[in-house]
Amino acid sequence: MRLPFPERLPLWPVFFSSVALCVIQQTEGTTLLFSLCSFAFIMIATLAFNVAGGMTRPAGGFIFGYAVLAVIVGLVYKALVGERGQSNLLQPERTLEVFVGGIFSMLVAAYVARRLALKQSLFEKFSHRLDPELGRSATSCLILGGAFISYTYYVAKPPAPGSLLSLLSIFAGFPALALVLGVTAQIRKSGGTRSINLTVILAGSIIFFTGLIGFSKEALFTPVVCWLIAAAAQRYKVSILHIGGLVLFASFSLYYLVPYSQYGRNFNNPANSFRQKVETSAILLSNLGLVRKLFYQTATEVISDSAGNHYYDKPAGLFDRLQMITPDDAIVDLTENGVVFGFLPTIVDIENLVPHLLWRDKPAANFGNIYAHELGILAEDDDSTGISFSPSGDAYHQGKWIGVLVLLPALLVVLFWTSNSIVGDPRKCPVGLVTLVIFSHLAPEGGIGGIIGSSWWGSVQYIAVFFFVTYLLPPTINLLQGPLRHGIDQNVVIAPKHRRPLRVRTVENTVE
Repeated sequence: MRLPFPERLPLWPVFFSSVALCVIQQTEGTTLLFSLCSFAFIMIATLAFNVAGGMTRPAGGFIFGYAVLAVIVGLVYKALVGERGQSNLLQPERTLEVFVGGIFSMLVAAYVARRLALKQSLFEKFSHRLDPELGRSATSCLILGGAFISYTYYVAKPPAPGSLLSLLSIFAGFPALALVLGVTAQIRKSGGTRSINLTVILAGSIIFFTGLIGFSKEALFTPVVCWLIAAAAQRYKVSILHIGGLVLFASFSLYYLVPYSQYGRNFNNPANSFRQKVETSAILLSNLGLVRKLFYQTATEVISDSAGNHYYDKPAGLFDRLQMITPDDAIVDLTENGVVFGFLPTIVDIENLVPHLLWRDKPAANFGNIYAHELGILAEDDDSTGISFSPSGDAYHQGKWIGVLVLLPALLVVLFWTSNSIVGDPRKCPVGLVTLVIFSHLAPEGGIGGIIGSSWWGSVQYIAVFFFVTYLLPPTINLLQGPLRHGIDQNVVIAPKHRRPLRVRTVENTVE
């Protein structure tokens, strides 16, 4: 079976699946308006995904990440466990209406951005220079990313805004880039028979290790996500062994690693040294069964002692995090009760695009923290932590329907146009595949600020990384290792060798 890299989703199967979800919801006692909004959201999301170009454009990846990870997974899991769709929510119908308005805005933005985007993106235009150097570029990204992560974890001090270290923080994402480039290079070099090499193993190990000591579910799953995206872009043929390995990893992660990362955050002190972080992780990893039991015990107590801050009747592990229905419902309820924040967060996020080099005393604003204080879920002296919201919930809190239907599509047109014009089809330039990984996290929980920041600073970083990997690394590598042998181009796909020669029946053999 070859991994799919969908350009579009068929409408009829999605239609019947949505109808089935609505029927299940109705049998469980979900209100009719909630079910109709669920149906409308899924169908509009499918249209928006197809209009954006599917996974062949960053805009399509953004829409997919938002629709699936913010709403659809939550709705489907809620129905599967037999709970009413609107239970445990404060404003269930209005929250779903906000989600429908948000996905409609994405449909409009995808259509406009697709009409405005360049015919040939920047990455596609210069991708021919990177193709022969994919393997070496992957190794270089691994070295640079690993060195930066090792230094920052050893120092254990966050870089000051505007400092040189903060400018170099772009290297923190290089292990993921090394993994994507390494998988692509290995598949092309082997003619589709292999996808793993030493660079891929080391890059995945670095990312996974940072997830273990940092208790980050995103980092724990990033290596697998990067491999899947890169392999799917090359239409890699997976075997039963691959499928079995993915199933085992998913099962182990859902059963042990997700509770580990959630429970471990209680001991995740940023002031701890690297050695203390490793020792804490080692203690918890050696008692995974107990950690899982303590996590679910704590989560059950939180659910029984609170209201309105959980979607499922019982702790659902990873599925509690694969939905933004709960936080958006809280902010929608606050807005419906007359607390409309206004468009100050958007103005501040646009002003924040000015670099510290030009604005030394630029104030830092954490509106996730401000919103959380509005909701009353943080201590008064807590000015560092916060809560994430989807772009739809954030836009509704800022300006109600004007925010959802005017502000949100306007900002999304800019994001979709810039990312599509710079990256284009990520299959043609594997550096662009990293944007799909980034958008899968940004889309469901980045809010309005994530869209604004990614439209400008994200674009700058994409261009900087592309030219760094394409124009600066290859000459340096060639000085150290010598140029590539002539005639070897890893962009050429070599057909897999057959065990026995094929018999070719010619026309002459059939003529008597």
